Amino acid sequence: MLTAAAAVVGSGLAPAASAATPSPAVSAAALPAPGLSSTDHTSCAPSGEGGTTCTNTYGGDTAWDWSANGGSGGMTGETPTVTVDQTVNLTNQIVHVSWNNFTPSMNGNFEGGYQQGSEFYPVAVFQCAGTNPVASFPNMNCNNLMVGTPTSGAAATGVESYTLSGTSTNPTDCLGVQPADTVCGTGYTDIQVQTKVQNSTLGCDQTHACSIVVLPVWGGDYSTPDCEDHSSDYQDASWAEDVFEPWQRVCAWNDAMVVPITFAPVPATYCPASAYSFTAAGSAMLEKAMGQWQPSWCQSGTGTDQVDFDYNSGVSEYQARQQFLSASQSVTGSVDAALVTDPASSALTAGSSRKFTYAPIATSSISIAYYIDDNTTQEPVTDIKLDARLLAKLLTQSYSLQFGTCPAGQVKESATCDPAVSGNPRTIFEDPEFYQLNPEYTEDDFKFTGNDAADGQFLPIVVAGESDMTWELTRWIASDPDALAFLEGKPDQWGMHVNTDYEKFAYPLSSFVEQDPGWTDSKGMNEPYYKTMQESWNPVTGVDNVAADLAGWQSSDFQFYGLCQNGATVSEPPCANGIQPNNPREPVENFPDRALFAVMDSGTAAAFRFPTAELVNPAGNAEGPTTDAMSAAVSAMKTNPDGVTQYQDYDATSPTAYPLTEVQYAMVPTCGLSSAKAAAIADFLTDVTDSQTYGVSLGQLPPWGGYLALSSAQQRKTLAAAAAVRAQNCKTVNPDTTVSGKKPTGGGGGGSTGPTGGGSGPGTSPSTAAAPSASASAAASSAASASASATPAPVGFGYKAADTSSDVGVILPTALAAGGLLAIGGPLAYAFGTGSLRRPRFSAPWRGADGSAAAGGAPDPEAQPQPPSQGPDGGGLDG
Repeated sequence: MLTAAAAVVGSGLAPAASAATPSPAVSAAALPAPGLSSTDHTSCAPSGEGGTTCTNTYGGDTAWDWSANGGSGGMTGETPTVTVDQTVNLTNQIVHVSWNNFTPSMNGNFEGGYQQGSEFYPVAVFQCAGTNPVASFPNMNCNNLMVGTPTSGAAATGVESYTLSGTSTNPTDCLGVQPADTVCGTGYTDIQVQTKVQNSTLGCDQTHACSIVVLPVWGGDYSTPDCEDHSSDYQDASWAEDVFEPWQRVCAWNDAMVVPITFAPVPATYCPASAYSFTAAGSAMLEKAMGQWQPSWCQSGTGTDQVDFDYNSGVSEYQARQQFLSASQSVTGSVDAALVTDPASSALTAGSSRKFTYAPIATSSISIAYYIDDNTTQEPVTDIKLDARLLAKLLTQSYSLQFGTCPAGQVKESATCDPAVSGNPRTIFEDPEFYQLNPEYTEDDFKFTGNDAADGQFLPIVVAGESDMTWELTRWIASDPDALAFLEGKPDQWGMHVNTDYEKFAYPLSSFVEQDPGWTDSKGMNEPYYKTMQESWNPVTGVDNVAADLAGWQSSDFQFYGLCQNGATVSEPPCANGIQPNNPREPVENFPDRALFAVMDSGTAAAFRFPTAELVNPAGNAEGPTTDAMSAAVSAMKTNPDGVTQYQDYDATSPTAYPLTEVQYAMVPTCGLSSAKAAAIADFLTDVTDSQTYGVSLGQLPPWGGYLALSSAQQRKTLAAAAAVRAQNCKTVNPDTTVSGKKPTGGGGGGSTGPTGGGSGPGTSPSTAAAPSASASAAASSAASASASATPAPVGFGYKAADTSSDVGVILPTALAAGGLLAIGGPLAYAFGTGSLRRPRFSAPWRGADGSAAAGGAPDPEAQPQPPSQGPDGGGLDG
């Protein structure tokens, strides 16, 4: 029996945009549905940082203990409790739901945990319109959950989870094992809440409150109804078994616990300026912070200077720099403020007459997020360590996949041989270097994960096009002597060599482009659609889509075999009616065999609650993207020639620094602006300095991790830039003859794109005077003492779509109508504690009783503001 934990999330296409329909009104004189209490016994109070804790069920019952009274059963009398960690100023994000004093769930063998197709006393969690949906039963406007085969086009975000029985192998009266066992009767899950932008049926926004409904399915005869009769909870009618969808029945709703939630203003609707004060573009790394700042700044009376501006994170830093500098000092360009990580090179500024300076905005970092499962424990892995050389191997397609066994002397690609990777391990899970860094694991832990990954699923999902994230990531890789030697053709100590199609390909890079041409069948039945290495790794457009793919457990590789698609029919070539086959994307990964990496900013990773890798820094220490590790990095940074922007010098950095810590800056004009625009940009910068505290309120930094507040020294630089912009003094910064300690060429911050779009430009080469590489054994020493069975993380199912409105919606692609349920993953993959594997559940819209669908210089580290206590992977998705 599988023993990993997971909650299950239904998935479907987001409803078409339409006017939101409120929950059906219930008159004061209306009688409740038979079996439903006429009085709501639930009470709620604020808790934590913007959260809510509620006690007692709607009808006032407590958990049903089927083993009490000699097996005849009875209520425990213990007060049930539900806590949601954030219930105010919500956006399209993830919230954490936990409960206590619930009936322990059991499987078909009457054991604690879960068994596919037979779970008793489950817990269901939904988002509903309105704050009292129970009173509308059975015509609530909620998303629902349905066990069965997925059907394309259904909309829902419901979650099925379960309650732990603790130390007992059988569900038990939790009172009998307390206080020694504090687990019995507890559980938790994560659920995505959606605004009206993603779910117009529910219509939740700043003026339409909604709720999270937790249904503890404690059984009871729903047909009579007599919810106190539990005689057939797990016999005959199986009133408490999930396969019969008990969450649609009155007894479950009588035991509901409703938690009201409110939503933050959406910038596009809350700040509907007909003419923005100015335009800002670039730095997707700031997107989550901007989503919490903008709605506050555009309103008067919020304690900050009112300013309404247009921010476009879909413009790369390279484009933002170029568009900003393309304007003369007397003519405003298409970008009034460029948001960047790296400053513009002197080569780029030489062609511009614009006078400008830089202003620090916030500190973030580049994260290596992942979903990897341990086949031994059947639990998600949350403690991976990586070094620069492992990243170099991943980003150069140097693992052989299915193509590493080549006959001696073969130099040309074939269907089974790619000489460029001949003799290399198939995947990272067969690489001794991975286990030297992660000694708590063995190859047996990833036996199935590694086999399933041999098509390339584990190769990192990365953003396409020029990006400062790509430059800084590859700059760190090139600073490591072992990684650099590997890139230049020197095998590691186990004999693995770089994919020769990437050999001596100059790092740093401004963009990733696949270099291995692979092999294409020119004769077989799949002509010419059987392909090899060229299909295994494909950068995707935009950081939002990188996150959406990882959240959906979707790798970036395409299938090697071509397929025909004719309507609903999918088959192998040759295709009928002259239809040409194509190589579709690989199906999503399945728990517990996931093996996915992705490169993104830490703000996005924290918002999605992705686990992120600890990276080995030059001192040999593995550090994660925590605020402490980012602060250590900032305190040791050096300053570029412009006198404002800073970078990590890997020859002289802190031993506790996270190596990919990056400060985000605004390039702002000091000459040629109208007084109104100059004042608006200056107000924007002063608002930045007033918004360097952590919290869920508008105008604060997200509290879940991913951002480090500016130090006092950095804030002084921002205020100095604001004064220069307001005065329009036409002073400008010194030209950056080096960027991040390197001499750049071309038009970007770190370099220009070469002819193929993948290089750093002619004349740019990585420094060879780099800091010593971190020792894998040094980083592994702390790992050896860590238990591989740390608190297990929970899992969920579903699929996230590409971002279409700066928010990540939940969809089920219509092209896969006949397939299995896709994985929604993301923070939802951390859905519930230690138990058995949750199999996919499909969500459909709630349907009413009539069967119709429901409507609806060096910074000052001592002056660093401190965030709430949080780990590197804590998060709540902001916007």
